[in-house]
Amino acid sequence: MKVYSALISVDYEGEDLLGVFGSREEAVEFCRNHYMFDKYSAYSFGVVESELGQPIDFCGMVEWVE
Repeated sequence: MKVYSALISVDYEGEDLLGVFGSREEAVEFCRNHYMFDKYSAYSFGVVESELGQPIDFCGMVEWVE
């Protein structure tokens, strides 16, 4: 089963998982509606497609949301 994880990356602080969604569109919408989206350049939001239960690679698999 494919799932889409919404992620946040903060410069010099690291990355966090924000939520897991059933569709890419829901994950992107969640990122764009986050209160920190487009507030500071240090905050980046991304979406990763993966199989349920599989690890997420922050360094290679992230589709950054603009």
